[in-house]
Amino acid sequence: MGLKTREILNIEAHELKKGILYRYLKKILEETNNEEKKKNISISVQRKHLKLAFDKCNGKDNNMMINLTKLYIIENFLLGNQDNIAINETFVDMLDYNWMVKEYHWGRISYNETIQSFKAITTKQGLSCYFLYGCPIALQI
Repeated sequence: MGLKTREILNIEAHELKKGILYRYLKKILEETNNEEKKKNISISVQRKHLKLAFDKCNGKDNNMMINLTKLYIIENFLLGNQDNIAINETFVDMLDYNWMVKEYHWGRISYNETIQSFKAITTKQGLSCYFLYGCPIALQI
């Protein structure tokens, strides 16, 4: 079993309901904004909020911890969003639907993100080669 690359599951954001995970992360976002007192107001859930959500949940709700872990893996491992600090709300919403997460074409998304990253860095810096670190799963398939 690997990441799906061929079939594309078309998901419209308006078809997804804002579930428990979304509401939990938005609550963390609001609390953080209140604590920072308009210095660093965030309008969307970011990676720092994901870490705060882990710390706050602290194993109290197993399902929430599983979904937070899945989101962390999607954002940091599969997609490797090094420069993007905002978390994709569609992925947050998808986590409430297990079948959708299993059927989604993560392999294709991961591969495309990796290629775009290669092109951007080599073009920007005028490089003829690029050293790859970490574990980009799309290249291991």
